[in-house]
Amino acid sequence: MKKYITLDELRQKLLQDPAFRAAYETERQNPEPDYQIIRHHDDGSEELIYDSRQEKQTLNDFTERAGGITDDK
Repeated sequence: MKKYITLDELRQKLLQDPAFRAAYETERQNPEPDYQIIRHHDDGSEELIYDSRQEKQTLNDFTERAGGITDDK
């Protein structure tokens, strides 16, 4: 017979793992959702359609470059 545990019990058990705890705490401090859209093909391959992390990095790169532009008029 399977033993069921509550979500809180599962979380407490997982938080005992230092790697999980570090990832959990990082996500709690920055709860902004990151997501991907992946297309699954019939042959078993996957195609990345959209990655929100790449969009954020592109925006950050653009902002940094724009910060270096000055108007010398």
